[in-house]
Amino acid sequence: MAKEVKYIIIGFLTTLIALSGLYILLNEYLYKDVTLADGTNVSLGRTPDIIDTIIFFFLIALCLIGFILFIISLIKVIRKNTFQ
Repeated sequence: MAKEVKYIIIGFLTTLIALSGLYILLNEYLYKDVTLADGTNVSLGRTPDIIDTIIFFFLIALCLIGFILFIISLIKVIRKNTFQ
């Protein structure tokens, strides 16, 4: 039981860290909102290069792996506790 709970926590934290990394990559690194001197907001976008694309897809893959680990471990715990 403790092994599955450990995997649930690891899967959840992996998913959470990957999603926060995606948020930072997309909203703070590639696109920035800048307030000009006259008070208007302008969104400045940066053209992603190959490293940005690799990081983006790596974070998506990490998020999916963590989510699958979380779901499988959660199903194992529920099935073990239900059928005892």
